[in-house]
Amino acid sequence: MCAGPSECVGHAPYPTPGNFPIWEMYSDLMAQVKSGMGGFEGFDYVAAKLVTETMGHEFNRDLYDRLKFLEVQIFEMNQESE
Repeated sequence: MCAGPSECVGHAPYPTPGNFPIWEMYSDLMAQVKSGMGGFEGFDYVAAKLVTETMGHEFNRDLYDRLKFLEVQIFEMNQESE
């Protein structure tokens, strides 16, 4: 299991007690992605903020950085699968 972004190569961090809330939000946000002709383009961060606040969490810089990390991992996995 990887302890942080530098150790997670080719996949997003696995859910652990320390990062479970971000996985819960990630699951809820998968309906809020932008897709184009090339597939996944990223999260709709305006919608992400609203979903996050509706779930009772603060949309702060830490949360943004964690979502951005997951977004990059998804994008890279999609690129590798082509």
